[in-house]
Amino acid sequence: MPGRVVADCAEDVRAVLARLGISRVAVWGSSAGGPYALATAALLPEAVTAVCLFAPLGPYGAPGLDFADGMGDGFREEIRVFFEEPVRAREEFRAQSAEFAPLAASADWWMDRWAERAGTDAAHSQEWADYLALSNRDGFAGGDEGWWEDWSASFHPWGFDLTTIQAPVILWHGLKDTTPPPAHSRWLARQIPHVTAHFPSDQDHTNVEEDNRSTALAWLTQRASA
Repeated sequence: MPGRVVADCAEDVRAVLARLGISRVAVWGSSAGGPYALATAALLPEAVTAVCLFAPLGPYGAPGLDFADGMGDGFREEIRVFFEEPVRAREEFRAQSAEFAPLAASADWWMDRWAERAGTDAAHSQEWADYLALSNRDGFAGGDEGWWEDWSASFHPWGFDLTTIQAPVILWHGLKDTTPPPAHSRWLARQIPHVTAHFPSDQDHTNVEEDNRSTALAWLTQRASA
């Protein structure tokens, strides 16, 4: 769906639920998947009972959120190129994807990337490296167009109002995270009506989901039974 925005995912979810005959769901979003979980909750209030978020990305251009702050050297320039030189931005993204795809499809690359943390816990295990490698192998199998559309959607208005979310939301964002930094979740927590936010001091982008998975599932179970 060229030119799609985050909100467009809700119709996909509606179609899947209808096909499977499911009327009530909880949604779960990590990193750049966070906005899509929130969109589903905002636009399908009759179906979504609860939302779990892990280090979610905030909306670009939102008042009170410096989207690029803490995201690494050169990120502001990447954003400038995206808006002011779109042809160049697409070409550079294609080149970066071609370089990244074979690396990310290797479990050994993930273990090397984690360095001394590799094999020390579930978030940096061989099993998780195998999963990430397989996911990226599948994800890039059809080229980088889907990845580009995801990247583009990150810089455009999401297409829904966070304040309309009725379901309870719980989020975790490690204070050691830089992609995105905790400021994104702090901003989101100020906009979402029924949210509980946790900011563990010892977690980052690689382990915040895995380290809080059991707690999140228990919370969802409580919401479902209620």
